[in-house]
Amino acid sequence: MGLMSVRDITESKEIEEENRRRLDIIDGMTREYVFLDLVNLRTEQHLIYRFSDELRKKYLEVLLPKYSDAVEAYWKAGVFEKVREEFIRIMSPDHVREALKGKKELSFRYRAITGRGVQYYRCKIVKIG
Repeated sequence: MGLMSVRDITESKEIEEENRRRLDIIDGMTREYVFLDLVNLRTEQHLIYRFSDELRKKYLEVLLPKYSDAVEAYWKAGVFEKVREEFIRIMSPDHVREALKGKKELSFRYRAITGRGVQYYRCKIVKIG
């Protein structure tokens, strides 16, 4: 004896395919970036989508589950000392929320210390929801 069931999964399959297309678009548009993190500022949960091998080796220990904790651990581990205070202020969830109220993006430059010495980075935060 057995039980066979059939369910229409068309809607969930279409959603899955649309999500895959969106991720392909994100991937194509962000290939030159060394780091991409999708952040929910309300819950402070984040999902690292792209992390270059060089940065992953140096900052593996700062991959903390809470966004503000990860930002703080990152600046302690490698953001150039002279810009640390400004970096943490700009990257704080409250500042990002406030800065994105009237516009679609926030960007700034900072210096970090990597295996190749001091590197200059441009951070761009884009409002997507």
